[in-house]
This record gives sequence, C-alpha cells and structure tokens, in this order.
Amino acid sequence: MERFSQALVIKTIIPLALILSTSLIIISLYFHRGNLKFEFEIKEDEYRIIRNEILEASGGIVRILVFEFESTEWKGSLWTHRLIYLEPKPLRSRLTLIITGGFGNDPNETFGYILESSSISGIPVAIITRVPNVDDSLFYSSNLEAIEMGDPKRSLLYPMAQAYIKAMSLVERVASRPPSGFVISGGSKRGWAAWIATRHDPRVAALVPRSFNVADLTLIEGAQLDAYGKLSSISSWITNSENSADFLEEYNPV
Repeated sequence: MERFSQALVIKTIIPLALILSTSLIIISLYFHRGNLKFEFEIKEDEYRIIRNEILEASGGIVRILVFEFESTEWKGSLWTHRLIYLEPKPLRSRLTLIITGGFGNDPNETFGYILESSSISGIPVAIITRVPNVDDSLFYSSNLEAIEMGDPKRSLLYPMAQAYIKAMSLVERVASRPPSGFVISGGSKRGWAAWIATRHDPRVAALVPRSFNVADLTLIEGAQLDAYGKLSSISSWITNSENSADFLEEYNPV
C-alpha cells in the first residue's frame, strides 16, 4: 500500500489548498463516460463510526471522524475500508480533498502533517485506506483477465474507483456542511482509479494523480520507449491483445 510522507503532504496537500481557493475548470468536459455502472448511494448499514472527537491544531480546531465502510463486492469478496475525515473550523472551502493510501511506519507523525495542513488551509480532508483490498500484485493479472474475458469489471481498477465514489457519498452524509465537490488524489494504480472515478462521478471538480500518467493510454507506448527504451507490462496488454478495445473504452480516461 502506498505510504504517506511529509514530502507528500508538502507537495500535494498544501498546493491543493491553493487550487481549492481558486476557480476550477469543469474537468468532466474532457471525459467520455464509458459503460461501467457504479453505485453512488451509501446506506446506513454500510458504514459505522469508530471515532468522533475534536482536536486542536495550529490553525484552530479540527473535528475528526473515523469510519469503517463497505464499498463493493468484487469477485465474491466484500471490500471494506477505513475513512478518516478531518473537518477544520472555520471551513474555508466548499470542496473536500480525498486521498488514498496508508500511513506507513510513522502514522502519528504523518497524521500530524495532514492535520496541520487541513487546519491551516481550512480545507476538509478525507483519507481512505485499503485501496485496493487485495494484494497489489493482482493488478497485472486482473487487467489481463479483464482484457481476455472481455469483462472490464474483472479489472482491479473497477472496485478501486468504486471505493472513491462510495467515500464521496460517505463524506456527503457526515459533513456538517455538504461539500460542493471533491478533489481526489492517488499514486500509481490509485491515480489511475482516480481518473476512472472522475470519468463517472460529476462530483469530482479536480484530480491530482501521482507517479504514473494514464491520461491517455494510447500514448503510453511512445512515452515509455522515449523514457526507458522499452515497454512496460501495461503497454504490452494494450498493444498485443486483440481484445483490448473494450478495456480501453472503459479505462482509457480521455
């Protein structure tokens, strides 16, 4: 699972504070929606609160809510996550930042950076863990299976994108002031899932993918040859499979 660090907070969360304070382009205009269906509603029996308290920070006070929630069932397994929601007072943005990953080896220090950033900027932040619920090594095989079987839902990207969408619905339920939209961020495969969630969910006002640019999968081959002199496994799925058209229809963001 991707680990948060002080550098991540400085490079991602704090600059996003500036983004959120300005007018945002309606990025949904750049996407075609595809045919995948996602569940947007979160029911009361799909989440439970495990922490609710007020913390003091440099910028003021921050309400922290921690939930366990269910996002979807994938290949017979129910996906569950923890969502940590930070709501600073006073609020200075109607948008909420959602990021995915894990806290790594020093959760207290990393959480402190995120808490301070949220408090100083006045921007609500939601952190989702366990995306994906399964071992990262299944990412390659699940995409290959999705291409070979012609079933895009067999890709690990599908439940990962669903986790973003259900997390947004949960934040809308628990926020003291419902957000007007969301900025979502994730690294590598989580960044790719963020693109897919953005394609299908008009509540996303902006996204900040990290580590891996999948804005247009058809351009990956040339970019990888230029940068590394060879193709990655992702490029081989797309260029060597006769059944890649359906996969690209659903998982090529633009």
